[in-house]
Amino acid sequence: MRFTVLRILLIALIGGAQLVSQPAMAQTSKPKPGQQAPDFTQMSLEQLLQIDVVSASKFPQKAAQAPSSVTVITAEEIRKFGYRTVAEILRSATGFYFTYDRNYAYLGMRGFGQAGDYNTHILLMINGHRINDPVYEGAYVDFTFPVDVDAIARVEIIRGPSSSLYGTNAFFGVVNVITRTGQDQNSAEISGEKSSYGTLKGGVSAGVRMTNGLDLAFSGSWYDSKGQSLYFPEFDNPATHSGIADGCDFETSRKFITQLSYRNFSLQGGFGSRKKGIPTGAFDTVFGDSRNRTLDELGFLSFSYGRDLSERSKLSANVYYDNYFYEGAYVIAAFSNDGDTGDSVQTELGRGQRWGAEVKVDRRFFSNHFLSLGAEFRDTFKMEQLTFLDQEIYLDDKRSAGNGGIYLQDEFKVHPKLTLNLGVRHEQYQSFGGTTNPRLAAIYSPQKKTTLKLLYGQAFRAPNAYELYYHDGTSQSANPDLKPEKITTAELILERQIAENLQVIASGYRHWVRGLISQRLDDASATLRYENLGDVAATGMDLEVSGKWGNGLMGHASYSFQNAENSRDAVDLANMPQHMVKLHFSAPMIRNKVFSGFEADYMSSRKTASGAVAGGRWLANLVFSSQKLPGGFNFSLGLYNLFDQRYGDPASEAHRQDFIWQDGRNIRLQISYTLGFVK
Repeated sequence: MRFTVLRILLIALIGGAQLVSQPAMAQTSKPKPGQQAPDFTQMSLEQLLQIDVVSASKFPQKAAQAPSSVTVITAEEIRKFGYRTVAEILRSATGFYFTYDRNYAYLGMRGFGQAGDYNTHILLMINGHRINDPVYEGAYVDFTFPVDVDAIARVEIIRGPSSSLYGTNAFFGVVNVITRTGQDQNSAEISGEKSSYGTLKGGVSAGVRMTNGLDLAFSGSWYDSKGQSLYFPEFDNPATHSGIADGCDFETSRKFITQLSYRNFSLQGGFGSRKKGIPTGAFDTVFGDSRNRTLDELGFLSFSYGRDLSERSKLSANVYYDNYFYEGAYVIAAFSNDGDTGDSVQTELGRGQRWGAEVKVDRRFFSNHFLSLGAEFRDTFKMEQLTFLDQEIYLDDKRSAGNGGIYLQDEFKVHPKLTLNLGVRHEQYQSFGGTTNPRLAAIYSPQKKTTLKLLYGQAFRAPNAYELYYHDGTSQSANPDLKPEKITTAELILERQIAENLQVIASGYRHWVRGLISQRLDDASATLRYENLGDVAATGMDLEVSGKWGNGLMGHASYSFQNAENSRDAVDLANMPQHMVKLHFSAPMIRNKVFSGFEADYMSSRKTASGAVAGGRWLANLVFSSQKLPGGFNFSLGLYNLFDQRYGDPASEAHRQDFIWQDGRNIRLQISYTLGFVK
């Protein structure tokens, strides 16, 4: 396998050398030392639409020319609407939602949101670096995420299959979180927060770009929450604390990220740690015991190099290292013939380490061809799962795995109004062999402010180590013969800028998913087992209107319809809202200084894993925030679930509950102080 991967890398490098041997043409230059970073808060909508996105094609391009449905959420929106996690940022985007089981946040997108799936069907990145962990391939959008929301410059959301560029996990979409650079900040900032449920948070950040071109940025934060005393009627009897979980909803988090760039080199590293109590009695644990908890730690280091080989050609390369650690403590009741004899703590450990490398050559031919050729290799040299109860070991599984891929993408401007984008990636895995995934796009602009996109793509998700190899001898058995899930998508998008300050986007799509991995009861062993059981078809549409005006007004409204059902029996998927409506509006209260931000989010009813129904709900938030106040102080005051609506999210089969009740009205106050550096 490793010999095959090395051959793939060698082919890519030889191909790149052949490409760059051609004559050259000028490329866009980098920002000069001391040059001001763009201020998104002062830009009109038309100007914002001209900002380049990098995640759709792995090179900068306008969103209208990207071969995908693209949404960009800026730091301005994050601040004005008071988003506290990446999950809340993504929930604001058209077609996205998330489910919270009071342990992890699970993303849903365009009808697919299986409760208990650790976001393995979405590729999550930080500045282009893959964050899905090496063992469970989970994408953590809660407080495990290594970047504090205050350090985010923007979030690029790419809908649709993107395995033609990124390989596994880029199944329904790609999310790239881009952090602030030193040039963005040129300041130091300290902040403190006080929130409901005994929650405190503090943060510090600093960034500067020096006159010699050295750019430095750092951000770190801590978070501590006592949580709530929660009532679950499913456990309402004297033996289980009358259904009250007290002191079990706690949460702590520590995180930091730092980045450095100089000339053609850049280095970034980050770490996130989160401990969360489990108050729901999941996995048949002892209800109301504060020892039930999970700990997740995720760290990474990435070194990148990029340079212009000629006026038409560019080389980029990076090498990276990822480390992940998981520890789960689950209190299990012990019984004998005489009755309850106490309890024991079952411990589950997961450890993963990997390194990888990627090289890419971009080459412009004539004035109408832009070709990218790249290769990537990932070596997960540690992939361990350990489960034990007292002195008895149920699982001790140690493995390693490697995979590599080569990809090619061609952007061909057939006509001034018509662009074709063709891409394909072949991936080779030790576990199941090879898979090839193409993407095709036709982008037509009949008028300057109107774009029509016709998209087709395929993607896959490789089964992770937990699905392949986890077994405990009593409740779950392994299945090393699992095959990848596959998806085919067709989509039609219309983007129209009605005026300088108003844009409308309408899209319709169809998904075909084959070999969806799900658990079923194995008759032979009487244990649960992951198998390629499901074929799913989904149809939907998104409609959104966005506006931004120079006086500080900004707004967004969207409607999404989605219907995803099992192809065998035409049964709707669990946790699928057919209708979603989102309204966001921000207005200045004191010109360019103090703003109010209001958002309302409607979601129709959803089925639970057991077939029950979690009713629809309206969720409203109101946030008051400031920017650039005299003296360097600013504030953010957020009222969440403004109307105190009682609602629940569907629970996975690991819970006795059909749905998990969510937070009522709560409040957050943040105070920050910024000290600008002298230029």
